[in-house]
Amino acid sequence: MNNFSSYYNNLIKPDFFPPDYVFGFAWGIIYPLIAIVAVYMSYLIYKDRLPVSIIYAFVLNMISNVLFTPIQFTLQNNTLALIDIFVVLISLIAFEVISFKYKLYPLFILMIPYTIWIIYATFLQLTITWLN
Repeated sequence: MNNFSSYYNNLIKPDFFPPDYVFGFAWGIIYPLIAIVAVYMSYLIYKDRLPVSIIYAFVLNMISNVLFTPIQFTLQNNTLALIDIFVVLISLIAFEVISFKYKLYPLFILMIPYTIWIIYATFLQLTITWLN
């Protein structure tokens, strides 16, 4: 068993922690939706119909999303992972608010599953950080 698995398995997890396969299932839906959003945003940028603020929110979200796994499992730092996931959540909420404000409803709708998952994941990380 590698160091990542050992660390992960030894974390105290709350009762509402899902089975491991749920993570793969959730991200298997969310990542394709994010890819569709990125392609559609590229089209809107090409047409000059996308506010810069939503691009900033999206890029910040993607960077913080990518950083979560190395922070959590390589650095094995729950507190830093909690801060990072709050950045993911806040940037995602900003994305949703901006997309709704500018009537970019396809972007808003496509990101709803991701938003729901990140709300849950933030609560999960908050609990894990508290327990450990």
